[in-house]
Amino acid sequence: MKRRVGAILVRENRIVATGYNGTPRGVKNCNEGGCGHCNGTAIGSGTDCLCLHAEENALLEAGRDRVGPNAILYCNTCPCLKCTIKIIQSGVREVVYHLSYKVDEASAKLFREAGVQIRRHAVL
Repeated sequence: MKRRVGAILVRENRIVATGYNGTPRGVKNCNEGGCGHCNGTAIGSGTDCLCLHAEENALLEAGRDRVGPNAILYCNTCPCLKCTIKIIQSGVREVVYHLSYKVDEASAKLFREAGVQIRRHAVL
């Protein structure tokens, strides 16, 4: 795990699911040798990362039925483009994040096109 990212999925002011980045269920965590890509033990440059992003984990934990049309996803980092696609598809209506990420503009453009609100939460 190169980044420590967490996500909380909320609907009607209730937590529906949580997620964090890491390996799939039943697989050793990165710091235990589970993902060669993340812990630097992979041989070759084509080794894929086994890890799920925090947003993916929260969506998978909830399932589409529990996400519902009024769900808000809170993340400490702006979702990457791959997670943005999954967030839109799952029916989340708003994403609130704290830290910017390198693909902010691509994600923001896609969120706008799909009618999903996105906003950055600034800590005072």
